[in-house]
Amino acid sequence: MKIHLIFITILFLVSCGNGKKVYFEAKEKKDISLYETFLVEYPKSKFLEQAKSEKYVLEESRDWRIIDGGQNRTDYERFLTLYPDGEHAAQARKDLDNIIENEDWNVAKTNPKSDKLKKFITMHPDGKHIVEAEKLLNETIESEDWASASIKNTIEAYDKFIANYPYSIYRESAVKAREILQEKLDWEQTIILNTLADYNRFIVLYPKGAHYYEAVKKIRTLETKPIYDAVKLKNT
Repeated sequence: MKIHLIFITILFLVSCGNGKKVYFEAKEKKDISLYETFLVEYPKSKFLEQAKSEKYVLEESRDWRIIDGGQNRTDYERFLTLYPDGEHAAQARKDLDNIIENEDWNVAKTNPKSDKLKKFITMHPDGKHIVEAEKLLNETIESEDWASASIKNTIEAYDKFIANYPYSIYRESAVKAREILQEKLDWEQTIILNTLADYNRFIVLYPKGAHYYEAVKKIRTLETKPIYDAVKLKNT
């Protein structure tokens, strides 16, 4: 029984030792493994908290050197979880923000949609891609509006598009599509009226139109009709 108590006492005294030699050796060599040995063997040392702090600094520096300059999002997230208040935490957050922005930008600019680009701009209002994003958003909205006008395929839709985008790359197509619809509408009205004056007006308005030759034929028919009617009347 006495031997057992003596053994426990010795272990206790050892554990309570200040481990000064081991601690200063670890400090001098900046050796993480020596700090780990010290922390395990001398948990009651007066240098304990200081050793923990110094070990933390060494580990943070080691891990920062490993990930610094990399583009792995998980590495930076893990680093900040381990060292939220470390010396390199601010730079790590900045680098992580850049990585996330780059990832989000790649998603937003691939098959761009206005809603995706608006979301990107909202999430990264001061990001390095903001100018590109705003430019691409404007172009995308214009393309979407053109697609919408084309689907509607009405004079009103094309008029609205031309008014909103007077310098659009789609303006010429919009004007041409509108002219086709307007010509069709005018031709239908001309046929209903069916007068020389209206057919003549039509060929002046649409000298290269799809119904130009039909209009010319109608004009000739109407011009010869009085003569034909007169001859017919004479022969009756």
